[in-house]
Amino acid sequence: MGVLGLLIVVLGQWTSNDNNLYSAALAIINIKPGINKHIVSAVCGVIFTALAVTGIQNHFVGFLSALGTFLPPIGAVLAVDYYLLKKKHQYDFENMDQTTSYKPLAFVSVVLGGGIAYISKFGSTTITAIILTVVLYYGLSKLMEKKNV
Repeated sequence: MGVLGLLIVVLGQWTSNDNNLYSAALAIINIKPGINKHIVSAVCGVIFTALAVTGIQNHFVGFLSALGTFLPPIGAVLAVDYYLLKKKHQYDFENMDQTTSYKPLAFVSVVLGGGIAYISKFGSTTITAIILTVVLYYGLSKLMEKKNV
């Protein structure tokens, strides 16, 4: 019975990680076409196995926590821009050539909101980061608007 259980676990992991390895190799081949897919798969397999042996998976929860803290404020900036600052016209597909590709104020607001929430660990870091980012982006946008910057 134990051998059957071990076999099920090994085969389950095999099928999951087979898809992960294929996705990584396919992404690399799409970036640099013309590379032998078998070599890329073998190299990725060796690298990922070495990373697994070093214990990289022990940092996975921290990585997910950082993603959960810093990604949602990006949506908050878009919502503030669209609904509170009334810049709906900037989000029309017809006017995409007139839209700036980078807004330093938005970047600073996301980094500050996410950073303060991540460091303070107050309540839900995701909700705290969203609230801080909304307040920072809206406040700084209005301040810059008054100064005509």
